[in-house]
Amino acid sequence: MGLQLIVVYSLPLFGVTPFQTEPFPAIWWIPLILIAPAGFFAVELEKLLRRRLGGTT
Repeated sequence: MGLQLIVVYSLPLFGVTPFQTEPFPAIWWIPLILIAPAGFFAVELEKLLRRRLGGTT
């Protein structure tokens, strides 16, 4: 993730091929920070339930 942030937000790399990146507008970060952890916690909850209930993988 750190490398991705460097590639996107490093001024010398703006518009460098093959990336041609642009940073998100600042206002987009609020919903991203609020919503993104839901996916992480859903996966972690699934792993916990599988271990507790004796599921495979």
